[in-house]
Amino acid sequence: MVSWLFRGAAAGHGDAEFRRLSLDEVQALSRDAAVHQRSARGRLKWLEQNRDDVRLAVLRIHGQESEGVKRCIITLVMESGVPRWFTIDVSDRSLTEFPVLDRCELLDLVSRLLEHAEHVPIDE
Repeated sequence: MVSWLFRGAAAGHGDAEFRRLSLDEVQALSRDAAVHQRSARGRLKWLEQNRDDVRLAVLRIHGQESEGVKRCIITLVMESGVPRWFTIDVSDRSLTEFPVLDRCELLDLVSRLLEHAEHVPIDE
């Protein structure tokens, strides 16, 4: 279900690093993407409406979008349940501002995502 989220992480690729962001930082990146008329601009209205429900926000580079800009995936772990995600185009310069999740934080992220895996009922 979220295999694209972790592609490359096991191989230690720099682009597979997960970076921690505050919700204010996610919103600032969304505004910056809109100002620069980038293709993927985040979800400003949705973020504002669901701000109190966001438990954790992480960013992962998905690939090159254009010169000096990466297409990224923002994953939001929600208090109310199922994680949400969307794409956003971020300048290479901005990416260096956000700390990389350490091993413990990464394991916590995986644990939070797995909390919402669907149970398979017993065969009847």
